[in-house]
Amino acid sequence: MHLKYVLDTEPERREEIHHYLDKAEGDAAGGGSGDVTFPPVFEALCILLGGGVDKFDEGLQKFLLLRKRQINEYVHRLTVAGLGDRRERLGPLMAQFLDPA
Repeated sequence: MHLKYVLDTEPERREEIHHYLDKAEGDAAGGGSGDVTFPPVFEALCILLGGGVDKFDEGLQKFLLLRKRQINEYVHRLTVAGLGDRRERLGPLMAQFLDPA
């Protein structure tokens, strides 16, 4: 709601906010150590979600569903705040999980 307030009271900051989101989304989807797709983190999550190394494939499916939900909820929150156009600006690593508009 703070983002919505800023956009309502300072609409000239819209592109500035998009710039910050571009950077944060790029960092979050870039495969670095802070990203859930960073191989050691990704593999550990799949093992945990699946219930063991022998159930890695089940964990992978759960991970993909979790990631899809996470990104769709993120875009929904941005839409509620007034940044519905953010959907078109998402990078391909995030956009691949979006439900159709």
